[in-house]
Amino acid sequence: MDNAKLNGRAIVFYFLFFSVLILPISGILLHITHENDSEKIEYISMAFHNLAAIIFTISSVMHVRYNWRPILNYLKKQKHRSIRYPREIIITGTTIVVLMGLLMIHFLQNHR
Repeated sequence: MDNAKLNGRAIVFYFLFFSVLILPISGILLHITHENDSEKIEYISMAFHNLAAIIFTISSVMHVRYNWRPILNYLKKQKHRSIRYPREIIITGTTIVVLMGLLMIHFLQNHR
């Protein structure tokens, strides 16, 4: 193995990448096993899901830390421009609100 210095940005990227892959898979598995009363698989799914969420959160903070200057430069450039993508902002915001509403309806119907 080479004695070259490790690339911190690459490590953070791969932690983010793999945690993003694990989160939805473990979340879906957790949802399925909860309905089927499979306690062992549900417990394992919950452990994977929680660990992936922690790794994702820490990696996200590290990603912002590594890219702080480019983020600031981007925001400084945007400050002098008008909002460039108003339709995209509306579509994204509406989609998130609708999905959160559907999630709450689903939750309230199944947990009375």
